[in-house]
Amino acid sequence: MAYGTIEYARARADEWRDTFLMAAVSAVQRLGAPLGVELSQTQALGHLETWYLGQDVQKVEAATKSLNESSQRLEAQTKRLVRLTQVLMGLTGILAVLSVIQIVR
Repeated sequence: MAYGTIEYARARADEWRDTFLMAAVSAVQRLGAPLGVELSQTQALGHLETWYLGQDVQKVEAATKSLNESSQRLEAQTKRLVRLTQVLMGLTGILAVLSVIQIVR
């Protein structure tokens, strides 16, 4: 695998991800020790995965909230545009009637 290629970059990223994951697992295991809890590597990894999943859920909830707010604003703007269109149609009708009256005279 040649330096500077996409494959090289992916391989290095995988190595770093694995290194950081193992460091995090080790840290979780060390945090459990003062509490009198001895965690296996699998349990520590489970705690990390649960935390990451919680972070992902919070991001999805925030995105959903933002989407709902945007949808509500769009709905309000749509109602205003419909009302404006109705007013313009009414004015166009009045102008049409006035034009016919003007032509008839």
